[in-house]
Amino acid sequence: MQMINPFSGIGLPRKDLVFWSDRHELKERLMGFLKSTDNPNVKTLLLLGEYGSGKTHALLFSKITCDQLDPPIPAVYISSPSGSFSELYRKIIETLGFDQIVLTFDTLISRSREKILSAIEKESKEREELRRVESLSTERIIQHSFPNIDSDLAIVLGQVYNDRNLDLCRAWLLGRDLTKTEMSRLNVSKSVTSDEATVKILGDVLKLIIASRQQVILLIDEFEDVGNLAKTNLINYLKAFRKFIDQNIAGLKIIVAWTFTSYQQFLGEQGVFRGKTYEALTDRLRYNVENLEPMRGKDLENFISDSISRVYNKGFTELIDPKAIRFLELQIDTYPRQLNIVLNRAFQLAIEKNLFPIDVKLVTEALRQSGVPSKPSSKVA
Repeated sequence: MQMINPFSGIGLPRKDLVFWSDRHELKERLMGFLKSTDNPNVKTLLLLGEYGSGKTHALLFSKITCDQLDPPIPAVYISSPSGSFSELYRKIIETLGFDQIVLTFDTLISRSREKILSAIEKESKEREELRRVESLSTERIIQHSFPNIDSDLAIVLGQVYNDRNLDLCRAWLLGRDLTKTEMSRLNVSKSVTSDEATVKILGDVLKLIIASRQQVILLIDEFEDVGNLAKTNLINYLKAFRKFIDQNIAGLKIIVAWTFTSYQQFLGEQGVFRGKTYEALTDRLRYNVENLEPMRGKDLENFISDSISRVYNKGFTELIDPKAIRFLELQIDTYPRQLNIVLNRAFQLAIEKNLFPIDVKLVTEALRQSGVPSKPSSKVA
């Protein structure tokens, strides 16, 4: 029988296979965070760990899980906090779907249709044909529904609700720059194209959409990349991110993946985090933390046995000597990616040489060939 390498697939969960092979207790806590609805104050969860520790895997596993629930929970995956915060808003709107904006406003406005139409004293014919009212009337409808709404937002959403400019408004909300002619058609001020106005309008749109839903999950990967942003973009991004967290929208949950080293620098205001730029974020990002440390003991055994069980109906000790596992634990930081690389090579060698179970000698050769760095000599095993 031809042997199969259970560690040949180094990478992330596939959409057709939600697979988790390590840290089962962490998995349960993560699933509890995603599904919980009884504690609206639990908003932000930090996943901390070094390269290869499984942060991205956990985020994509979360997204796939949310997508496959019945009913699904909208989950937005952001690979890195690069660019402006308006790009992040637009990514969320794109993921939720532009139709959600139209549906949300159809629902909100229809709840008080008679009251609103009565307030603006429209003719009965127009009451029966609400979708055909002109832009100005629609803006007034929205402003009556939402008294504190920004005027430009009312205009933009008025166009969302006006079939003639629906495609143009969709294009703006998803990031296309408006020409002067198009801005004139939307009847919005020039300020609507500024970053500050854009963030405010997009943020208000999201508030209205999210408030109408039970849950929305925001997954931000590689948060340490904020340190690579230009200073102006960085300040604007962090201000907007802080505001986004502080909006305290019921049902919104944010999971941030951050390298442990970068997070420690953030707490100590070292390196790129030195100064007051990050000060207002410190209190907001110091709670609900999960540390993804190197796997040991049961977590390490689960990683190996669960991975093997995907292709073999047998105990992992038949294929790997437990002494080889203990030896590997002493040699490297046993994060999922590093383990996958070494065990992938060890299985290749074992299949080529027909040497099972994999022993310490074979693991030693796999370590040499894979190039995975050994633990620093100062680190306690």
